[in-house]
Amino acid sequence: MQETTNLKLKKPDLTDYVNVDDLNENADLIDAAITENKESLATHTADDTKHLQTGERESWNGKQSALPAENRRKITFGTAEPTGGTDGDIYFQYE
Repeated sequence: MQETTNLKLKKPDLTDYVNVDDLNENADLIDAAITENKESLATHTADDTKHLQTGERESWNGKQSALPAENRRKITFGTAEPTGGTDGDIYFQYE
């Protein structure tokens, strides 16, 4: 009998008799994995340190636009050589 890579679920071969206990064990493993993932996601999304709250986001919005033009900075991504721009701009070049 083979097993899946991650959860080690039992995978009966075509010549194996299917055992209901194996199917039940697989269902329990899947249920436990989904529950763990769901709880982990809930903990992560509730973390105020990792995510901006509405008030923080609203206070950040528009900050760049409110700066005088000489204080604004651009971040650019591309494959070509950087051209133009001003001191302090950031350019990420990739292949």
